[in-house]
Amino acid sequence: MKASAWKFSQKMMGEGGLRLVSTLFILLLARHLGAENFGRYSSAMAFASLCVVFVDLGTNAILTREIARRPADRIRLAQSSHFLKVAASIGSWAILLTATFLLHFSPEQRFLTLCLGIVVIGQTLMEYFSALLNGIEEMGWEAILKFACRAIALSFAFWALFAGEPLAVIAAAMALGAGVGYAAAVGIVRFRLGSFGFEIDSAFLKSLLRASLPLFGCVLFWILYDSQDVILLNYFRFPQREIGWFSAAMKIIDVLRVYPVLMMGVFFPVLSRLHASDPEAFRRKQRRLFVFMAGSLLALASVGYAGAPLVIRVLYKGDFMPAAGLLRLLMPALVGMGLTYVQMQLLITLNQERKLFAVAAVTCLCNLLFAWILLPRMGVPGVCYALMGSELVYFILLRRVAARL
Repeated sequence: MKASAWKFSQKMMGEGGLRLVSTLFILLLARHLGAENFGRYSSAMAFASLCVVFVDLGTNAILTREIARRPADRIRLAQSSHFLKVAASIGSWAILLTATFLLHFSPEQRFLTLCLGIVVIGQTLMEYFSALLNGIEEMGWEAILKFACRAIALSFAFWALFAGEPLAVIAAAMALGAGVGYAAAVGIVRFRLGSFGFEIDSAFLKSLLRASLPLFGCVLFWILYDSQDVILLNYFRFPQREIGWFSAAMKIIDVLRVYPVLMMGVFFPVLSRLHASDPEAFRRKQRRLFVFMAGSLLALASVGYAGAPLVIRVLYKGDFMPAAGLLRLLMPALVGMGLTYVQMQLLITLNQERKLFAVAAVTCLCNLLFAWILLPRMGVPGVCYALMGSELVYFILLRRVAARL
């Protein structure tokens, strides 16, 4: 128990530091840009975030599981996955470049989206490196990697922000910083794993991609799920100012969502081993973990609902105050997001990742349908209600899958 608490503390320090520096930057950026330009930034980031799908590929959880189970092969597994991730990164940015031409983005919008695409790819690769370190239970070095590399990456953007540069220059600085942060992360991974080479192990890569295919589908729908709200708000031509309000509220939700990620990051390797060695102990541990997470998420959401106006007033400028009402509407969805993440990770430990694809697809389509119906009738709050409804669908479907095992 003490070991788990220490690992959780290490992950909390790393993830907390990462979220702190990232949130500080976003808050300063929002205050610098104002609601309208922050809406433009958020719209470009929503399109750029689609890069995550083709870089993540759903492999991170599988790599963590396999490295935890096969420590003697960790260098070979890591070297093959390095090659895969670099190739995927180049390909995903090329897809984004093509998409900006096909969708007839303006030159300014294209530049902003492509710069943020590099940032998103860099952040996704940091999650991949964290998965490798998590597999060998190097929680301390994982914490250092997450915080230090994000701080290095954002230092360029902070300089541009404090210099009073416009959004385009800030985005370019973010892209440059992402490259420097990646180089720092490579050094850390090389130090802890003992190598950072590239190897094309076709047999392993095929098995990895085959095992990750359901999770790739989940990532695809999960990213669409996270991005389609802002994309739909643009499609229905809502003012960028209102998009900025919604994005400000969602940023706070994104920060709070780190809690279940941290908890499952600590327990995932342990649960993976218990499932293979002691099924009864695994069942007891997963039940206790789920009950604890449900109670703590409800408490967190209650505090967030009560303090929403104060949070918005303190963190953002006065023209963001309408975001407080949106933040309150999003709090029930936070509980759903946390519990569905816990259930997803538990199913992966049971080697049931293939069953997640259909659930993710149905949830994403439900969110799209709900938002499509509610947005024209209710305005921006319709997105919040759509998210609540789709999270309820997600929770019910995952519970039905788990009950059949």
